[in-house]
This record gives sequence, structure tokens and C-alpha cells, in this order.
Amino acid sequence: MKQNSCNRRRLGFWCRQCVFALTVMVGLIASCGIVKSAETQVLQPNVFLRQWHVMGPFPKSQVESSGLTEEFFADEEKLRAGYVRLFDNQVFVWKSDDKPGVGFRDAFRRWGKDGEHMVAYAYTEFISPMQQQLLLGLAHDDEVRGWLNGEEVCRSEDRGNATTDSLLKRVTVQKGLNTLLLRVGQGTHSWEVAARFRPVDVADPLLSFRCLPNNNSDRFPKFTVTLLDQRDRVLATHHCGGYREGTADDKRGVYSLFATLPESAQASIRANGTRGEREPAKVRLTANPVGMKPIDETYDWVDIHHRRPIVHLQASSPFRLRLIDNATGKAIPNARAFVEDDGMSVNKADDTGHLSVDGVSPMQWRMFAVAEGFAAKVVYAVFPFGNLHTVKLNRGGKVLRGTVVDKAGLPLPGAKVDVGHTGGYRPIVMTDSQGRFEIVSLNQSLQTLRPMVSCDGYVTQQGFQQSLDPDGPTDVRWTLQTAAEIAGTIVDAATNKPIAGAMVVAGTSRFTSNVPETTSDLTGRFKLQNLAHGTVVLHAISDRHAPQLQIVSVKQGVAATADFELSTGKHVTGVVTDEDGDPVADAHLVCDTWNSHRMFARDTYTNSRGEFTLQNMPDTPTEVHVLKREFISQRNLMVTGGDRVEVELRPVLTHRISVRVAETGDRVPGLTINRGYLWQQGARPSWQSGRYEAERYFDKLSGVMTIPGDENTTYTSLWRFRAPGFQDAIAKIPAQCREAISIDIEMQKASTFTAVVVDDQTKKPLSNVAVALFSGEDPLRSNYVDYRSLWTCIQDGNFTGTFAISNAQGQVILSVPAKPEETAIALVSKDGASPIGRYSRVASEMTTTAAGSEKLITLAFPRPCRLKGRVMQAGSPMSNAKVQLRKLGESANDDAASGHRDSYSIGYGVSGQLATNSKGEFDFGGVGAGRYQLSRSFRYQFPGTQMSRSVSLNSQTVVLEPGQTFTHEMMLPAGQSVKGVVANEAGKPIADCLIQLSIDGETDSYDATTSDAAGEFEFVHIPSGHYRLKSEHFDASERYTGRPTLTAVEDVKVEADDVSVTVSMRNVDQKPAATGLLQKFFRSFGGE
Repeated sequence: MKQNSCNRRRLGFWCRQCVFALTVMVGLIASCGIVKSAETQVLQPNVFLRQWHVMGPFPKSQVESSGLTEEFFADEEKLRAGYVRLFDNQVFVWKSDDKPGVGFRDAFRRWGKDGEHMVAYAYTEFISPMQQQLLLGLAHDDEVRGWLNGEEVCRSEDRGNATTDSLLKRVTVQKGLNTLLLRVGQGTHSWEVAARFRPVDVADPLLSFRCLPNNNSDRFPKFTVTLLDQRDRVLATHHCGGYREGTADDKRGVYSLFATLPESAQASIRANGTRGEREPAKVRLTANPVGMKPIDETYDWVDIHHRRPIVHLQASSPFRLRLIDNATGKAIPNARAFVEDDGMSVNKADDTGHLSVDGVSPMQWRMFAVAEGFAAKVVYAVFPFGNLHTVKLNRGGKVLRGTVVDKAGLPLPGAKVDVGHTGGYRPIVMTDSQGRFEIVSLNQSLQTLRPMVSCDGYVTQQGFQQSLDPDGPTDVRWTLQTAAEIAGTIVDAATNKPIAGAMVVAGTSRFTSNVPETTSDLTGRFKLQNLAHGTVVLHAISDRHAPQLQIVSVKQGVAATADFELSTGKHVTGVVTDEDGDPVADAHLVCDTWNSHRMFARDTYTNSRGEFTLQNMPDTPTEVHVLKREFISQRNLMVTGGDRVEVELRPVLTHRISVRVAETGDRVPGLTINRGYLWQQGARPSWQSGRYEAERYFDKLSGVMTIPGDENTTYTSLWRFRAPGFQDAIAKIPAQCREAISIDIEMQKASTFTAVVVDDQTKKPLSNVAVALFSGEDPLRSNYVDYRSLWTCIQDGNFTGTFAISNAQGQVILSVPAKPEETAIALVSKDGASPIGRYSRVASEMTTTAAGSEKLITLAFPRPCRLKGRVMQAGSPMSNAKVQLRKLGESANDDAASGHRDSYSIGYGVSGQLATNSKGEFDFGGVGAGRYQLSRSFRYQFPGTQMSRSVSLNSQTVVLEPGQTFTHEMMLPAGQSVKGVVANEAGKPIADCLIQLSIDGETDSYDATTSDAAGEFEFVHIPSGHYRLKSEHFDASERYTGRPTLTAVEDVKVEADDVSVTVSMRNVDQKPAATGLLQKFFRSFGGE
């Protein structure tokens, strides 16, 4: 037996050696083959290099490291394609990737988490006709380190998106053959690199143009750019490649040609007396890319020089699909394809299931096959197009259909309906000539959507929640309001000449979705459309000028005017150093806030000497953030145009927390981590899920959490460690910490109890029920703008309390809470939720098992409820009306475990809004028995801010009994209109006033609205009676207190005729100082 075992080991050893040798031979053959596959490319300035070879991926030793300094090979700078390498007992060979940009995920077929925290190499060769100095421009995501001809020439640890020339280094290219080796690190998401060379003496592009692909930068074709005079004679010919500009979500490919006009061209221009400037007359763009239709377009020189026109790329062949039912194998007629950025296909599949999709952008990398009654399925687009893709669809999918109309009820053709983020498949469709649309194959598990509905000339409707019918198609009717617009001119303040290409943007933050923006034309004119009525914060931003801001009041259907005179700003210069005074290169300085708004986003990077210049800055303070990997970010730098500043960055602190079982020193099983914030000593900490940090920083094998301290915090950071059967342990990292902290945590065993969940009526055990322990520190609340069941709150991981899911016998085991008097128990299922009471009370009813060693609690779960209904006004359904539900106490005295008044201390609450469908219907599922407040809701946006508050309308109390399905109808009778105008004491109209109409003697409002730019407002269908009209105006500075600066109260009597009211606002006599306590404001006013 021993000899046979020995022989087997020898056989296994020789088999492994043979496999290794065979792998090396295959690798050598493959590597040699790819190197000789094409003639070496010749360097062309402005054109991205191709003929890449990639090797990897290699895992990082530490997740948070850049991966640029880890030693994989001692002679790293000598790596060349065609040679097999051995690392960590694995054979690595080079793979060919002949594209103008390297996508490492695609090259290695490493998608999702399988392609995170890696390092890879990219290698290429090129021939230069002469020795020359050039700028090496890299687009990289993430970190990059580069060697030109074996000499290190660049390094960047910036983790931004790969954008054109995000890293520029001056290099010397030798005559003849050159080699370029890049080492590229990867954190998460995208992983790519591209390289090109530019002339060193050209700071600004001669011209730029755009194309309309998505992220497939490796398909950008090379263009020939020909400069022509007025007689179409050639002045100069260049070549140019394109890549992304902006973020990875930016759908524009940008071509920037850095070149100068040759002297011959300048002489030709000077000889032509009809043009006063030394410029060409035309620019011809040509390309004949594989898989695309040939491109040959000519532009006026002035237009392309100032406007960056868009070149449309078209595939030469259609995208062909054959769709069949996966269950039956039968063809699916009428199936369609949704193409990202292009929308739903016009064509439908024929009776044989064949579908030909024309006009697909050649840059598309995927689309979705969809059909009514089937779930959407992704289809990856193999380029060039033309091959037939057979797609098998599975049954399922929801349907959303409806009509988009204007205020008068007329259909709006060409309106765009975007369902929002749904996890992959995000259909965007256009309404037909009757304003109708239909979206099929929505994920069967989706319960709600957050759509965006837009149409030229109308205010975009977004940020609302749309419930989906669980049993059939969801029918909706959405109404868009007529939009306002602003037109104007932008000129240079010194010369009065028009400024072309200046960006005009409305709003207060660039980080919100659907920000209205436009650019000025060659005459400096602009028109910004689709604006909501009221006050608009308007910004004009030009790279060569300081920004300017105006507050403009706009009215629906009326064009407002706003003209800008931009002045040349002053540069802000400075240097960024480390603690030793050494320069910090590649530090990113970005403008975050200017004039209390986050729209102005000028940025720059430090050079090798740590120096930077922020050009054309305003003469009022701007908050600038200084960011650099491996350094603590500085986010409170305030600068004014003309300043010179010195910034010192401190290195990132690495905090270490070790977590072990106290008795044994073993790893803690079932450990969960919460992150907390302590804003001031003695205050209650605020906890949130620590899933993201746990995935990045916690090593499950060693039980050690390594936390980078890369921000200057004004709060104490808390880390709470929890596990079944153990007491909680908390680690603290103080604010403004200047030294790394090491903490050893020993988890102590805790007493446990067993709970059995039973049906309140049958007393039978219930499985799949969450037994949740919550408190004021760990609330169990769904107090969101949009309604969400408590089951959703638990399942999405945002509940920071302790919970366990009952098994088939209805049992769960939980640790006894450390603070029984401050902890309560709730039962939560997908159908509903019910608070049981404080733990201390429930624990008094515990029994013990026969062995006497285990505590047992029986928890009776009242049957869940359902609250639904509809909203009717004047006998017609109110579509898209906001209906709000809020949990109340069980009596006027409020039960402590479930009461609304005590919800902030005990931590239980149910609140949120739904929007009614086209039939005026709403449906709150997943609620428990008890008392609720049901009301319509009006959302008021504070002027000039992103903050808002909700006003409850027509509130009513509803009592739900266990297991009850309660139907409630909000019937608003027909009536008269109440309209008017709001003005100050000087008679000037006031926009954006909150106007509430209340029945005399009642506290709740009957209806609410806002005044427009002319100060006008209107209520419709107000029944006869006596009312109180309350008008309030809020300055942006008071958004945290919710206190009005102007107010007025009028008595209104409504009888048989319409009523007109003139409201004269007055200043509030005593305005308390702002507290800045956002939480207090939210609690007082229900802000969103």
C-alpha cells in the first residue's frame, strides 16, 4: 500500500510537470505568434497607439494598495511581449489586443468582482521617423506606471475615470523602434488604459469635434483631418484619434487635434484678402472604419473651431436577432430590442422570431431582447455587426403603459419616458402620435419605479414613485406642465465681443440628475428651455473667464431674459507639499462650492514640482478640495482670484482593529460591522450599515480591519462589531486624529434567548419572519419620501439593529440586548410588520425549557394588513397625486413601543408616499395592524436649494384590524377656483411662496400650491365655505430652520362664484437666528 501511494505521488508529480511544460510551450507559440501578427505601427501624433499586448491579471497583496510597487518580476522594466513569465507557480503569457485602448476586463474576461483589486501589464511597440520630444498622454483607470524604452517616465495613483490625456508627461522618443510598457492597477468598476503622443509646444487644441458612442472607446475610428482654403485647396493634413472626455457615464467621444498651421498655410491665408484672420476656411473629416459606414463631412472652420460639432457614426450592417421561447422553443413574434442610448427598436420580430435592428450605433456593446410576457435578456453585441444572435427568453416580466398629456389633457407625442435605474435593463421610450407608450419585460420583482418624463417645452417630471401592479399591466396617465425658458447673450466685459461655447446651467448642484444646461452659440446667444416656473439660479461658465451667477424669476410659457458680461478672472496659484516640504505631484484640486452653490467645477492637477494654477477664478471665495491618493484630503481650502496658497497634505493614517473571541482567540463567526458617527460627546450615535467598509477593509481570515484615515473628520468614528451569542463591541477613532490607532477587541459571550413566532389566531409556527430588536440608536423605520415596507428596509441591509429570520419551526436565537429598557421587538414579514413591545416587558413573559437552561419567548404575529384606495376630484380620478401614510400610536396616549410621538426615542415608524395611477388608485401593502394617518401630500421646494418639505392635505385617521384589507376613498368634491397674486408691501410680485388653503377651524390644509414668477397662484375645485389662506416665503438662508421671512394670512369665503385674492406679504417681525440643525428641521416639518 505504501509503495502504491508513493507511485501515485510520483505519477502526480510528473503529470503536473508535463502539464506545466505543455502550458509553457503553448504560451511560447501563442506569444511568438501574436508579436509577428502585424507590421509595427508608425507613430502619428494625436493618434492613439494600437497593437497592444496584455499580461495578467496579478492580484494585489492589499485591497487598498495601488499595486504599482509590488514586485512581480525583478526585471519589470525589461518585460517584452512574446516571453512567457512565471509568477507564484502560475504561467503568464501575453495576449494580443489590437485596439486604440485596452479594456483589461474584456481582455482577461474578468467581469464583476472577479476583476477587482488586480494589476496588469500592457505593452506595445512603435516606430518614430526621428528622435523628438513629445508629450505622452495617458487615459487610465485606475493607477498607472509607465516605461518608455525601459526607462520609467510616468506614474500616477489617481483613481479617476479614463479620460483623454488625464496624465501628460514630456518624453523623448528615439529614432526607429520604441517600446512602451504600462503597469495598470485596478480597484473596482472600469479598468482600462490608452496612450497617444502630442506636440510639446501646443497647449490648446487647434480644433475639436465629438461623436455619440457610449463607453466603447476602443471602437473610436481614426480620422483624417484636412484643412482647406476657400478654394478647397489643401493647407494641411493631420490624423486624430478619439477617446472619452468627462466621466465614464459621459456618452460623448471627443477628438482633440493638437497641431499648428504650417507656414505655407499661413502664407496662403495672408494672400487671401477676403479673410482678415490667419485661418483656414473649411475642415474636412474623413474616415473609413471597419464595420461602419464611411464618413466624409466638411465643416466651416469657425464653426468647428468654436463649437465642437457632432459626427454621427453608423454601423454598416444591422444587428440581427432570432428570439424564441426558452420553454417551448417556439418563435416569439412582435419581440423587440431595446438599444441603450438609442431606445426601443422600431421594427418588431416577424412570425419566425427574426428581428433586424437598423441604425444601431457601432459603439454599442450590449442591448436587451424584450417581449410582452417575457423577462428581458441582455445580448452582447459582437462587432462588427451582421451575425445572427439566437436569444432564448424566459417567461415573466411586468408591463408599464400609459399616456403623457399636457395640462389641458392633450396628448404629447415625442415625450421621453425613462423608468430609472432598475438593475441593468433601463428602458427609455418615446410616446407615439397619441402620446402613448408601452414598456415591457420589466423585472418581475420590481414593486416601484422612479421614472423621469420629459418633453421639449414642458417641465420634466422626476423624483416621484410609481407603483407597479403585482398582477397585471400598470396603466398610468402623466401630465406635464408647460415650461419656462431663459434666453440671453454672453459677452466679454472688456471687449463686448460675444463668447461662444460658454456653458449656461440652472440649479444649485451639479450632482443632481437632469440639470438644465446649454451652451452659447457663435454670437454669444443661448436659450435654456424646459425650466420649472419660479426662481432659477443661473450660472454662466467659460474656461477663459470667471463665472457669473444670476437669480432669475421665470413663468411658464414666457421667455425670461438674462444677459451676462463675463470678466477675465484672476489665477489662483500655489504649491502642494507633504509634511516634509517635498512637492506632491498629481494632486487634484477641484472647485466644489462657490456662492453657496455646487455648479462651478474648475479643476487642475499639480505638476512634478507640486505647483498648480486654477485659471480665471472669481473674485469671491470658492471652496476648493485638494485630493491625492495616500494623503488626507483637504476640503476646506477657501481661495479668491489672485491668491497664492500653500497647501500641506498629511499622509493617510492606517488604523487597525483586530477582532477575536475573548476565550479562545479564534475568529468571530457571523460577524457584522456597523459604522457610526458621534457628532458631540454625550449625544446619541448615528449608525449605518458598514457592508461597504467591511468588504473593502475587513480580512475575514485574519479578523483584522484595516481602515484608511483619508479624511479630516469633525466627528468621532465608531465601528460596532456584532455576532450572534456575543456582546456588542465598539471601537472609537477620535475626530481630527493625527496618529494611527491600533485596537484589539475581544468579543465576550452573551446570554441568548429563543423566540418562537406563531400566528396570532391559529398559534401555528411561522417561518420566514424577521424578529427585529430595535431602539432609538438602531431604529426600524421606513420614514422615507417614497413608501417602503419594513421588510424591504431589513432586506436591503440598512437596518442596523439585530434581527434573525425564523426557521421552519418558527424559531430564532438572538443575543439578549445590553439595554433591555431601551430595546423593543418587532415582527416583520414581506406582507406586514407589527411592533410587539419593549424587550423588558416581553422578557417578563419568558419561560424556560425542560432543561431549564434556555429562555423561550412566544411571539404572536398579528396578521398583516393592506390599505388601498383612490383619490377622486370632481368625480374624476386624480392621477399622480401624492398619498402619504404615517403610523400613529395605538391611542391618544401613544404606546411607547409603537407610538408616533415617541418614534424618535424608541425607533419604530412607518411613513412614506405613493403616487396614484391613471385611475387615481393607491395601494400600501406590507403594513401591520394599528392606527395610521392617511393624507394627500404637497411637496414644497425651498427656493434656490435642493431641500424641500411635505405639507399634509386632508389628513384622516384610519384604524386597521389584523388581517384586514381596508379600502379608503378620498372624495374631493367639485367647487370654485380661488386665484390670486402675492406681492410685498411695495407691490412687487413674489415667486415661490408656499400658499396653503385651510378650512376655517381645522389645522390641516385642504390644498397647497406655490406662486409663479408673476406672484400668481390658483386653486381649483374648492367647495363652498370659509377658509384661511396662509402665504409664506422662505429665503435660502432659512432652509435649515424652516422659518419664513415673509408671511400673510387672509380669510377667504367661497360661495357660488370664483374668488380672486390679493395677498400683501409682510416681513416677519422677529426672526430667530438659524440653528443649522438639519435634523431638527426635518423632524419639525417632515422635510425630504
